[in-house]
Amino acid sequence: MKKVANVLRLFWGCVFMAGVVINIVVGIIDPTVYNNGGLYAWPDFLQTFWADTVVPNMLIFIILFAIIELVLGLFILNKGKRAKIGLVGAVLFGVGLLLLGLGARRDAWAARIPNLAFEAMMILCLFFRYQKTFI
Repeated sequence: MKKVANVLRLFWGCVFMAGVVINIVVGIIDPTVYNNGGLYAWPDFLQTFWADTVVPNMLIFIILFAIIELVLGLFILNKGKRAKIGLVGAVLFGVGLLLLGLGARRDAWAARIPNLAFEAMMILCLFFRYQKTFI
């Protein structure tokens, strides 16, 4: 099972590193893609926060998201406590994305099943110790 967790850790580290590139490229090409990102957020104050704070300052938030993803990716791909810190951060990041709704209506929980499965995978990874780094 530890080998499976290590493969999942490598996968998630790479996903976060790819997220850096994707967010920067999309942010440069068309940052308006993110404008409706919090349309179905819960609780309601997150909808207002997204519309009033994030959207007008999208470039800053894209850079912030990319930095967070970079740090999480590097930590996850590391070993020992750093890997655990990265995984905990990734779980919290995923919870934040679930709360934002990512364009899925509040009553469309089936659309969130992949995100919940991803969360479960990262939580599973927390139960193992990692002695080797991918960096």
